[in-house]
Amino acid sequence: YQKRFLVLPFGVSSRFINHGTAREEKCVATGTFHDLLKEEPSEAYADFIRVTGEKSYQPVRREIYQARDRVRNHITCLTSPFRSEHERSIFVRIFRKLDVRQANYFRVDMVEEYNRHKYAVVGEEISGFPALGSFEAMSSGVVLFGQKLHLQGLGLVPGRHFIDYDGTLEDLLAKMHSHAGENLASIARAGEVVIRANYSAETIHATWLRALSD
Repeated sequence: YQKRFLVLPFGVSSRFINHGTAREEKCVATGTFHDLLKEEPSEAYADFIRVTGEKSYQPVRREIYQARDRVRNHITCLTSPFRSEHERSIFVRIFRKLDVRQANYFRVDMVEEYNRHKYAVVGEEISGFPALGSFEAMSSGVVLFGQKLHLQGLGLVPGRHFIDYDGTLEDLLAKMHSHAGENLASIARAGEVVIRANYSAETIHATWLRALSD
C-alpha cells in the first residue's frame, strides 16, 4: 500500500475517573480472548498462528482465566472467552452477537472494578497493539502492569506511568509480590495525568482534526 494513511489513537471515555476511594491490594484482569483455532474462516488466522506459535491474541488473558481459581486471592479475574464453547453449532453461527459470555462481560461496571483495585492488567496483543482497557484503567487511578515494548511511542514510561512485566502470569505474580505494601500513588497519579492529558476524547478529536487538515 503506497498511499498515505493516518492512525487515530485511543480516546478514553470521560466516565473512567478516579473515585479516590480505598483500594484492595489486588489486581483486576479484564478483557476477552479468542481461540483462533475455532474462528472461521480458519485460513484467515493461519499466518498469525504459524508466526507467533499462539492461538490467542492476548495469551495472558487466557492464562489468567485458566488459573482463576488458583490466583483468586491475588487477581480478580474478569477475563473470559470471546466465544462460547459451542460456537461451531448452527445456532451460534447465526446468533453470535447474542453470545451470553460477551453480554455478561459488558454488564460489568469497569469503572467500579478499576476503582476497587490497586493494580490492573489488560494484556497487550502479541502482534504489538496495546489495549484500550489499559488506558481506561490508568485513567481510573489504577497502577497498570504493562509491557514496555508494546507501549513505546505513546508517552508512557515504565516505572513512572506503569510497572513493566514480561506478559506472563508468572512474572505478573512475581512483580505483585515484589511491590506488595509499597506506596505506588506516584505511579498511579502519573499514569492518570498522562492519559487525561493525551488520550481524552476531546484531545483525540482535536488531534484528528489537525491531522486531517494538514
